[in-house]
Amino acid sequence: NNYLEGVKYLNELNYKLADEKFQEAIRIDSTFFDAYYLSGISRWWLNEGSLEKNITIADNIRRGIKSVTVYDKNQKLKAAGAYHLFTVSYDSARYYYEQLVEIDSNDKVSWYALGEAYFHMNKNEAQAKKLYEKANISFQRALELDPNFRVAQIHIFHILLMEGKFVEIIEEEKENLERDNLINITNKSFLKESFENIIISYDLLEDSVNSIKYLDQAKASLNNNQYCKIINNIGF
Repeated sequence: NNYLEGVKYLNELNYKLADEKFQEAIRIDSTFFDAYYLSGISRWWLNEGSLEKNITIADNIRRGIKSVTVYDKNQKLKAAGAYHLFTVSYDSARYYYEQLVEIDSNDKVSWYALGEAYFHMNKNEAQAKKLYEKANISFQRALELDPNFRVAQIHIFHILLMEGKFVEIIEEEKENLERDNLINITNKSFLKESFENIIISYDLLEDSVNSIKYLDQAKASLNNNQYCKIINNIGF
């Protein structure tokens, strides 16, 4: 089943293969709303931030769902929420995703998207703590619904970094490294994220010995492209 394979790849942060599977599902059934929706989300995560490309992705979703002759309130809300999320209208995205999790409290993607909206909303210093707390609750709920939904966990770590909870990040990511190495995963994105969070946390704790130790381990465990991404992201 192409759609289910796409969901599996999405969980594994393999956005390119996820999108390919969702597109195959759409070719088989041009009215498959969820395939359009998750294809758009895969492309958004793969895109990593270009607003112009995100607007194109959002417009493609709008055009795609027009081929769905009958769709329910949930699907209309998802289409609207995704459009505003991709085009950085985060407060509007929040409006739609709050409705979605109210309708279906077991929708992990809507919980995740709601967390994204809270996380990125414009905020002053007084609002920031409350919105980050709401984002964390949303990401945690997504992870409760699917413990393998790693993209939600990554954002939880981003919040922990901002809160200065470096030891907690290190402990959890070391467990992730042990688990991911144990099952010999072929997708190195999991390992890359774990190594990066550990290295950044040790660096912020001014523990250069362990920071360099895990940087060396990352070099030995990852392909060159993933290793270079860590170097670029941490500013070494």
